[in-house]
Amino acid sequence: MRLLKRYLNASSYIKWGSTGLLIIALIALFIINGTSAWDVNASSKYTTLNPTNFSIAFTSCFFFFLGFETYATIGKNVRNPERNIGRSIIWTMALAIIFYVIVTILMLGAIAGAFTNNPNLQIFRLLGNHVGQWIYYAGVIIMLICTISLKAIAGMQNALYLGAILEPFAVEGLMPSKYQELNKDGIPFKASFLNLIITFIFVMIWLFIPDIIQGVTGGNAVFSYAAITGEASLIMIIIYSFVIMVALKLGFTKKMRVKIWEMIAWSLVLVFLIWQFVQFFVDLGRSYHTAINQLNTDSSKAIATIVSNTLEIAYIVGVIMFAVIWYYTYYWKKYQARLKTNPQLQEALYAPFTVTDDWNYVVKEIQTELDRYLVRNQKIYQSQDNSNYQDAKHVLQEAYQSEGDLQEPDETK
Repeated sequence: MRLLKRYLNASSYIKWGSTGLLIIALIALFIINGTSAWDVNASSKYTTLNPTNFSIAFTSCFFFFLGFETYATIGKNVRNPERNIGRSIIWTMALAIIFYVIVTILMLGAIAGAFTNNPNLQIFRLLGNHVGQWIYYAGVIIMLICTISLKAIAGMQNALYLGAILEPFAVEGLMPSKYQELNKDGIPFKASFLNLIITFIFVMIWLFIPDIIQGVTGGNAVFSYAAITGEASLIMIIIYSFVIMVALKLGFTKKMRVKIWEMIAWSLVLVFLIWQFVQFFVDLGRSYHTAINQLNTDSSKAIATIVSNTLEIAYIVGVIMFAVIWYYTYYWKKYQARLKTNPQLQEALYAPFTVTDDWNYVVKEIQTELDRYLVRNQKIYQSQDNSNYQDAKHVLQEAYQSEGDLQEPDETK
């Protein structure tokens, strides 16, 4: 964990530095091109607003926001998780949206026509044609350092965070109990190791085997980047849809405190996600039809498309069937037996998902306001002691003591 913390900080500096240089290169190329590249991209068929183009754009962009929810699984390692996890997710997503929009606009103004497999290097190559090839070589080095840094941190996060996703399944009984065991750093090591094996299997299915097939046959790629991102997005759309449905049910049954506007917002999001789910299969059907018509003119591309679409559907159906079969053959009998023999355990498992008394959350809001006041007080009185400061500090101390098990150290001491 100490190594991860240090490397996260170093990786952040590398990422922000390389992103800053890339944005500078984009702005320079945008200025050199004027509006020429923008005009070319504006005339593309993909700028036409229709359900298919919107679905492709949504699933591709949605992919880049996947993974933030895994952060919530490490609540035990986060200080004041009720407040800090929610706020950090909101701020992270807001900043990501801003940077994605800015970089996309600059990309469309810097590159005319088709993008290569690595648009970042394409930017430095095009800029090098105007200024000098040394910029391209410098860009290669910068992007290489950034890529290695990002891949390494992604691997570490995958090992630490995604393994924690399997831990609640073991606690609930959906998996063997050994996968909920934690090591001295509070990490479910066995669950992380299992996650590593699962990840390797899916890497073989989606990356290695298709590349081997393409290399042996010399034909078209079985999976495109859009196909892989779309498939990953679709799986998460299914998961988020179920999460929203559960949240709506808990709200309607008064088992969770939910505001009216939240219920309305969740319902609208659920309708939107269901539409995207249906649209995904509509587009696959159209792709099948187009590929069948191309068998006589471009058989290699048509066969690759048919194989890709078939594997995508088979993967989704296979995942759903595995989940249903596992639920009823492994979990259901254990769940029914637990309700009869150990109902207290089931109530304990339900407890974290049912708000019965939100005093702890109220106390934390009081703490936050008092912390802010103490900072303001010290600025107003130039760090001189005063009665208001002592009163606020005394109330804050009582607020910490009233938390009981959730008590945190007082940093104002």
